[in-house]
Amino acid sequence: MQVGADLRSAFNTVVLDLPPTHLPEQQSTDPQQQQQQQQRQQQQDVNQAVANTALAAAAAAAVEVATAAGATGAALAFKEQDDEASVVEALKPFSRVRSVPLAGGQLDIIKWRGDRMLRVWTPHGYTRADAAREAFPVIYLNDGQNLFDDKLTLSGHAWHAAEAAAGLIYHGQLPPFVIVGIDHSGPTRSYDYLPCPPGTAGGYRADAEKWPGGGVDAYLQEVLGEVLPFAEKEYGVSKEPSLRSFGGSSFGGICALCAALRHPGVFGSFLVESPSLWFGDERMLREELPGFQGPWPARVFLAMGTKEYSGIRKTTEPEFDAKLVELTHELAEVLEGRGGLTKGTRLKVVIDEGATHTESAWAARLPRALRFLGLHWWRPVLAARADRLYFTFPRRLQAGQSGVLFFNQARSLALAGKPRDHMKMAFGFNVEWSVGAGRVNMTPAAGLAALRQELQQGQPKQPKQLPQQAAQKQPAPVHAPAQEAAEAAQAQHTEKQQKQQPQVSVATELEALVSEVREVAAAAAAEHAAPAGVAAATAAALAANAVIVHHHQQEPAAAAAPPPPSPPPQPATPATPAAAANIVGDSPVHFDVHGSGSWLQASFMVPPEAYEMHMAFSDGGDGGQGVWDNNDGLNFYARVRMPMTAAQRSHTVDQALAEGPAWGNVQDIAHKRGGSPFFTTPEVLVAGEPAVLYVNRRRLGQGLSDDPNLKVHFGFNSWAVGGQEQCLKPTSLWRGHDIDWWSVPFMVPREAADMSFVLTNGAGTWDNNHGCNYVCTVKAARNATVAPAMPRGVENVESMPHGAGMLHIVTFTKREGAETARRANKWTEEKRMRVWTPPGYDPANPPPGGYPVLYMQDGQNMFEDWLAHQGVSWRVGYTASDLISNGELPPFVVVAVDSAGAMRSLNYLPYPPGTGAGGFRGDAERWPGGGLEGYMTRIVEEIMPLVQQRFHTSSDPAKVAFGGGSFAGVAALYAAMHYPHVFGVVLAESPSLWIAEGRFLQDMRAHRGMLPERLFLGCGTKEYSATRDHVRDDVDGLLLHYCCEAASILQSQGLRGDRLRFLVEEGAGHHELAWQWRLTGAMRFLFNSWWTE
Repeated sequence: MQVGADLRSAFNTVVLDLPPTHLPEQQSTDPQQQQQQQQRQQQQDVNQAVANTALAAAAAAAVEVATAAGATGAALAFKEQDDEASVVEALKPFSRVRSVPLAGGQLDIIKWRGDRMLRVWTPHGYTRADAAREAFPVIYLNDGQNLFDDKLTLSGHAWHAAEAAAGLIYHGQLPPFVIVGIDHSGPTRSYDYLPCPPGTAGGYRADAEKWPGGGVDAYLQEVLGEVLPFAEKEYGVSKEPSLRSFGGSSFGGICALCAALRHPGVFGSFLVESPSLWFGDERMLREELPGFQGPWPARVFLAMGTKEYSGIRKTTEPEFDAKLVELTHELAEVLEGRGGLTKGTRLKVVIDEGATHTESAWAARLPRALRFLGLHWWRPVLAARADRLYFTFPRRLQAGQSGVLFFNQARSLALAGKPRDHMKMAFGFNVEWSVGAGRVNMTPAAGLAALRQELQQGQPKQPKQLPQQAAQKQPAPVHAPAQEAAEAAQAQHTEKQQKQQPQVSVATELEALVSEVREVAAAAAAEHAAPAGVAAATAAALAANAVIVHHHQQEPAAAAAPPPPSPPPQPATPATPAAAANIVGDSPVHFDVHGSGSWLQASFMVPPEAYEMHMAFSDGGDGGQGVWDNNDGLNFYARVRMPMTAAQRSHTVDQALAEGPAWGNVQDIAHKRGGSPFFTTPEVLVAGEPAVLYVNRRRLGQGLSDDPNLKVHFGFNSWAVGGQEQCLKPTSLWRGHDIDWWSVPFMVPREAADMSFVLTNGAGTWDNNHGCNYVCTVKAARNATVAPAMPRGVENVESMPHGAGMLHIVTFTKREGAETARRANKWTEEKRMRVWTPPGYDPANPPPGGYPVLYMQDGQNMFEDWLAHQGVSWRVGYTASDLISNGELPPFVVVAVDSAGAMRSLNYLPYPPGTGAGGFRGDAERWPGGGLEGYMTRIVEEIMPLVQQRFHTSSDPAKVAFGGGSFAGVAALYAAMHYPHVFGVVLAESPSLWIAEGRFLQDMRAHRGMLPERLFLGCGTKEYSATRDHVRDDVDGLLLHYCCEAASILQSQGLRGDRLRFLVEEGAGHHELAWQWRLTGAMRFLFNSWWTE
């Protein structure tokens, strides 16, 4: 049974090696043996009943001393465990039980065998797609219940493995890695972890006399045959031995040693904590290791406390404590002497003064163990990024999480060769660095520096000739020369003197580490002006380590009893020089020792409302006047991933009507809109419904950002309806640098089509968005009596070869409803889409996260000339085929949605087009518009889910593109401003920015929010004249000016450098042939990043 926290505190005892009940015996066919087995079973049942009675009495006594609240909490905990147990029992093996956030990452609980679980922790920023691109290092640990949760351990203290790992990653000590905890089997734990029954250790462990053993081979086969394949398939962890570690403590440490001996080469490194080397009359040292010929693992961390036995019992046995330390030294001598594991580089031995046989001791040593075992995980990381100027962990930064940036000074044209002592990184988030701007000192990359130092220590020492201390247990005739015996005796004497030298306490080292990390965190917090956030990632791990260090220092250190006299030395077969080469699990990747010295690092926190990060680097000159590398004035850029729910990706009228003004989570919307001057709830206003306007006071101009008397003057339908003025009031929403949300509720009139507003202090100061006013779209209210439309279905699919891939023409079913409703939907109901799948497309095995996808409008014009509007198509399928077949781009899917023909302007424009400045487009005077938001809603809510389900495309914005030309080019720019959280890549060809006499450009200037990661904007110099029988140079110049103005606006709002490509083609007109001609370059620019996504 699982003892609750209150019961543990009442018992005030620690039991580590779980005493088993019994191991099921093999059924015999002999009647006499069956009778004997039945008698033994009856006796065991009686013993078990007595034990249960004693346990129940002890539990009852514990409950009496527990508080009423504690007892109630324990009862609730037991009830939750029972409820979960019933659910787990019904699950199939390797089903996910639950997933919880932990230490910035995620802990998945996976059912394995019976009630045993796999506990898989992934670091923050982990994605399966990243793991497919670059496999994560992994460490597998026994006793999974003891790794993460205090409540699941008998001692009341877990290893806090997630906190330790997160701290090492945050401070650049290790690259991100995965932890897989494997639950023990409870009563039969010793059977799974030992090659034989443990015995009594000469009477010191009489409690273990009847514990089972002998099942370690079967257990390891289960780990290798079931756990490793599952973790590699589902989590993308590495299969490379140098990136794969295994470990455990106590009996679990013995299990780790057995894995090294029985399955050499599977794991490259091992964590062996407090191994119970006393088991089976010291069988591991006397039988297992002497007969092992290798290959040996590349790295082993071996640790033992000096009060392993006495520290957890009422009686003190210093002799047995000293014996455990002696056995640990003997194991280390074998690993170094016969295995060639050089101490300090391949073998780390820690004798922890005062440490006991408990999870708290292992938790204290875990950061140091992980740093040692995972040091060479940096090799492939640096090799893959050697030519970069900088990279981050996680690869895609996460809003509200920590990050660490690595900067290669040698790759900077401005800073290469400059003194590195005062290097700084200036950074900020969102448009105009409006959120979380600051500076942070850059320090040498800690993990790379440690690996470089290790490799620079020189050649490993030759394996030493050691005495065979097991000769006392297993005498054997020796035929060695007298000189060899004398040398062996001298070696034993030297080793004994080394053991008698004072050991360096790990407590002292941990205290120094804690102090160092706290200083770094404090300095970073001061630079960020966010002290709570910077230290959050490692606070739990550091606090736990600090407590343990303090405990060890305060506890009087008992002097270890001198080891018993050693028997006369018996010479052993000396290790040959080839022993050092008999090692498996080394990383095959070359490490550039010289080049690694130019890498610097800086840790920081990403604000919750961030969607992009901007940065520049300097040598820290006085007053900021030093040398800067700011990407030639464009600054460096990194995209930030914002976690969003499915509801936040879509903004439907039905949801708005059902959920009222407090649509969704207002705090989440505020984070998403952190770079905007305002937002509303619902995010798209609905005629006739209540709403709330939120204004970011810090983004206002004209001196209103600090004025407490803030008022909003608003009206509807170009100020013709419902004009009024109201006072804004402060809200309880999250505040930060340049963020201060104030709000006002209001009612949207039933006849409203748009809302305009300006801000004032009532004393003559106004912010009217530079004369453009602030404008919000208003949707018409849906009749409450009409049932919501059902999702679109597929009527039929026609497939045919096209280019090097396949073209699938998908016809949608018609919407259900009355005849009048169907007639009304004639021009706002997409009837067909054309889906092109690339060469090698495999729906059964899509890339992790799904295929990248490009959504194009005017589907009739995309693929075949005979179907296109002017007899020439974009030839999207042929262009994509060539780029993919030539290896220039990864395979991706193209989805082209057919337009509504003559009424396409209704769906592609946010308002009617009008005739343009000067009336040069009189033919468009009566063309409709204003349905663009509805069209985007149908694309996002109806078509995208259908495509994702049928064609296995990605939903990651970085791998989803939106494109179109002419009116659809306007729709593409609209998607860039209003749907960048859905479409991270945008293609806008010859957008008709003349609509409504240039009003769309005003909307672009007013935009202050998130933008896509990349955008291609193309146009020609003859956009008007090339398709007409008369020449209008003035109109051509005007249309070119509009596009140049749009590019200038986008650049001013943050789309600079590699994020924006603006191409003007001399002599090109407004037609598909020009867009076809520019498509190859546009795809190369926009989709090249899909290789790394």
